[in-house]
Formats: sequence, structure tokens, C-alpha cells
Amino acid sequence: MRRADIALVACLSAVVPGCTVEATGFATDLRTYHEGTVRASTSEALVGPDGRCEGDINIDPAILRGASGQIRLGSTECEVVARLGGPYSVDIRPGSGGERITRLTYVSGPKIGVYIFANNRLTAIER
Repeated sequence: MRRADIALVACLSAVVPGCTVEATGFATDLRTYHEGTVRASTSEALVGPDGRCEGDINIDPAILRGASGQIRLGSTECEVVARLGGPYSVDIRPGSGGERITRLTYVSGPKIGVYIFANNRLTAIER
């Protein structure tokens, strides 16, 4: 895939909210042939009812925030799952204003508690 194609995918995903762009191509380094698909999405991955992140590509931004294992308010659902593992239970429902409210419950491990999210951002931790 050419650099111009990758730049186009990146620009489109930054400008058009809530969309997914997919491009397929190939590259060679004179010895080997590589073919691949790049898929960029402007929507963040969310935790599904089974406690796993739902997304095509999971680039974990959690490694960029704080020390390993540290959970901060404002973290995404998938950042918390990446740090703590799968939750014991997941409760997803619409809030009073139509926002997505998610509760991840952990009953074992180093960070026992209920993690509450509004629109994919951690807003409270109940211990």
C-alpha cells in the first residue's frame, strides 16, 4: 500500500465521524511480497455483553496512560478490560439522556469493584 493511500485513510477517518474506511494493497521489499488490508474507524471499541472488546483492531491506548495497572477516571471500557482482564459481569443500558451506561463488576483480582462508564468513559469506581 502506498503512503498516499495510508494518508488518505487516516485523513478520512479523522474528518468523517463514526465511519469505517477499508483499503487493500500490497508492498514489496525486493525479497518478499506482503499483502494486507488496513481498516480505520473513527468509533472506539466498546465492551460487549460477554466482557470482551468489540473492534476490528485493538491498539491499546492504555499503555500510554499512567503506570501499569493504574485505572484513571476518563479511561475507556476497553482500557479497563485490557488492564484488569474480563469482568465478572457486564451491565449495559441506556441512561436517562440516551447515553450508553456500562457497569463492569470485578469480584476478584487486585482491583475489586464496580467500574461505571458513561459514553465509554470511566466516571466512577465503587469499591
